[in-house]
Amino acid sequence: MQALYLKDMVKTEKMLNLFQEKLGVSFSDTSLLRKALTHSSYSQENNERLCFLGDAILGMVTAEYLFNKFPNYSEGDLTKLKSELVGRKLLFSFAKKIDIGRFIFLSSGESATGGRKKQSILSEALEAVIGAIFIDCGMNTARDFIINYLNSQEFIVCDYKSDLQELTQKKFGIIPSYRLIEQVGKDHKPTFTVEANVCGMTEKAKGGNKKEAEQNASKKLLDKIKCKS
Repeated sequence: MQALYLKDMVKTEKMLNLFQEKLGVSFSDTSLLRKALTHSSYSQENNERLCFLGDAILGMVTAEYLFNKFPNYSEGDLTKLKSELVGRKLLFSFAKKIDIGRFIFLSSGESATGGRKKQSILSEALEAVIGAIFIDCGMNTARDFIINYLNSQEFIVCDYKSDLQELTQKKFGIIPSYRLIEQVGKDHKPTFTVEANVCGMTEKAKGGNKKEAEQNASKKLLDKIKCKS
């Protein structure tokens, strides 16, 4: 019995070490990480409280990130985008990317019914892991982990390009044109500058990719045209 217990402990420790490598985070207290990965079907000592904490930290860091990244977005735009980024759909996608389902502690019944692939279980486990990172490693490490998650997402809260095209077709009978002005920065963190043009009216804007820069330029030109109307 004791030999079996020790074997399970070694197996669990190896599993937690492998998951830390996937996270890119090293825990001082791996029991905290285990708790973050423990579903309520497996034990009363589960990840629900850590999920609550992680959800709050994710929301705060995401709000700060969006506020700095999109200086031209309105409060409504930022709220919509934040809701998308902290929602279960994108969390589930990222949780699958880091293979979190493989490491979750589930009851045999929950596991047999596909629990390791359930959106709610995986996204809540990811939030719990964020809470555990905050407690064990501190706010800076938690922020870095969340920003890595946010940077992995391609998101646009409003389709300003479509709005601009609809307006200019109706008003001028033409569609906007876009020109890439420059691309600077390192390969893993480039900055694009794009110019939007309609009837000689132009606006330039930057973005982390061409699509984002075009959206930002479209918003600025859209605002300019509306002001002149």
